[in-house]
Amino acid sequence: MGSASLRLTLGTLVAVAFIVGDALCAVVEGTTSRGKSETQQSKYTPVALPTAYRFVLQPPGESQEKQGLVWLDNWKVMFVGVVSGKANSKGLYIWDVATMAVSKYSSHTHFCFADDYIIAQEIPVGQGQSNLRSIRFGRLGEETDDTCGRTRQNSCPGVMNMSCKPRAFFGPAPFGKEAVYAIELRNGNGVIVNPVALSRAMDLSQSVEAQRAHFSRPYLLVSKRFPEGKSLPITAVEELSLWSTSYSAYAKRYVFLTERPTDGQVGLITTWPSGRAEPIYLMDIDGNIDKVLVPSRPDWNKIHLAQVVVPGIVFLGSGGHANEWGGLFLYAKPDLIALNRGKAAAMAVSPDGCKVAYAIFDDFGKTPRDIARIKFIDFCVGRARQNGQH
Repeated sequence: MGSASLRLTLGTLVAVAFIVGDALCAVVEGTTSRGKSETQQSKYTPVALPTAYRFVLQPPGESQEKQGLVWLDNWKVMFVGVVSGKANSKGLYIWDVATMAVSKYSSHTHFCFADDYIIAQEIPVGQGQSNLRSIRFGRLGEETDDTCGRTRQNSCPGVMNMSCKPRAFFGPAPFGKEAVYAIELRNGNGVIVNPVALSRAMDLSQSVEAQRAHFSRPYLLVSKRFPEGKSLPITAVEELSLWSTSYSAYAKRYVFLTERPTDGQVGLITTWPSGRAEPIYLMDIDGNIDKVLVPSRPDWNKIHLAQVVVPGIVFLGSGGHANEWGGLFLYAKPDLIALNRGKAAAMAVSPDGCKVAYAIFDDFGKTPRDIARIKFIDFCVGRARQNGQH
């Protein structure tokens, strides 16, 4: 592992190295091993949420903490759901995976949760800001209930950062005439700046090669420590995706995916080129990045979301009818393991890195009524319990 990898906080990585074991080190680019060319079947057993409950898909475009499925701690999962056959049951539910009990938290239909802070709101279908909304916000267990809307002095929650707080950075960034603020991280960690607005790619009457050269400038991390911006090993050609961005409380890393490889066509969003490894970028708060190269397999077309877990990297692979729509996979170098095949819709990892919860359509396209079920997998079953938290 290179020096950039060692800077994962050699306070944090030494600590994490024993918790993560060899998993994080083993998947980082630069290590060598002879992997198997086929995706292996899983030895892990998914545990399903009681069948009366199903997941409600959230609108695309937001980072992981706003996608309707999170871990509140190492044992409790919160999700947006409904109870089959029960009218007016849509709301936020908490699933205790230790007892298998499910309880309703509130009737809100959208939420964001990070750092033990929650903000939830109910957005009536077909109604805008002119109508009052029910909101709940605050540290978990100390929340405040209120209403918001144009008829009240307090406006409803707008665009939030990855700490579920109002964004401080919008629009053009002072790093060149084409720079824009792209992804605002958690409080105090800064913001990612795209040096070239991709929406202007079509304005360039140039060849694909010339456009690629124009967009080859790196993304920047701008923070109190780096007010002038620190260059990241990710270019504007690749294009970071907010929808595929998450934070790993376990590894203390931001996890990024890109829309295309460095030699891709600017502005074109499609599947990842067949036969080519797809990168997952792990960034600490100082902008040090490790790149994990996930080998290509026919089991998925593109990685949508990824997280660090005890055995390695778990990710959602999107696909189509030919490859059973993708599913949930584990990369524990050199092995690629199919944990659950189907059309995966959301994913979250517990703070201890032991468990992954996910929503998946097991029979997508095979039944008249597609239902997303929530399941979880415990990677630490049978292992020594760490600090009594698992």
